[in-house]
Amino acid sequence: MSQPPACGQGRAQFLRIQKFAALVFAVVQSVGQLSYIRPFVSDWSPFWLADSVATLTAGAMILVWVSARSH
Repeated sequence: MSQPPACGQGRAQFLRIQKFAALVFAVVQSVGQLSYIRPFVSDWSPFWLADSVATLTAGAMILVWVSARSH
């Protein structure tokens, strides 16, 4: 019979899921924000969108990393 996971393992798994959810949310939010400002961008292109999504998502994930390091 298998034993239940230790308390630390469950918390670690929850933190991984939470970080993945933050990543997904950051990508969705950045696409939404960039789509909203599309009329104001003169050189809009799929490359610009991908580059900007990557930049905004990286910034959000750096904040997630910083907040995890402070605990």
